[in-house]
Amino acid sequence: CWIDKLPDEAYEGADLWLMSPPCQPFTPTGLKMDIDDKRCAALKHLCEVLPRLQAPPKALFMENVPLFAKSRARTVFLEALHKCAAAQGLHVHIKEHVLNPVDFGYPNTRERYYLSAVFDGQQGEGADDLLPEMSKPAQRPIREFCMAPSPTL
Repeated sequence: CWIDKLPDEAYEGADLWLMSPPCQPFTPTGLKMDIDDKRCAALKHLCEVLPRLQAPPKALFMENVPLFAKSRARTVFLEALHKCAAAQGLHVHIKEHVLNPVDFGYPNTRERYYLSAVFDGQQGEGADDLLPEMSKPAQRPIREFCMAPSPTL
């Protein structure tokens, strides 16, 4: 089953969409075709469907490569979120971050783009609980990630 082949009804009533569209259209080695890349077909389809839904998701979370933040696909996606909110008479609260796991004490330097969007009826109501402000915790030493030596070895 392909996401871009599903009818609108398939998307109705979900509480949460977790999204991680293919990153190749936005990477230096992936031809940089952005939303014109055929691998963006599912994301484009979701952007078309979202404003038409009678029961859209309450929240969406997306992960991708940092270059997605400067893409046309991001612009199209944000427009779809705002159109969906307007069609439902709701507000959409969107937060975007480019985060690096090492900033949170994890031994992985792979930056990622994250978007969180929450629809609600009253501006500010409930969204802050789902979208807290990001703070930078102290880095953790690598030894905390290593397995403890086995007493039997």
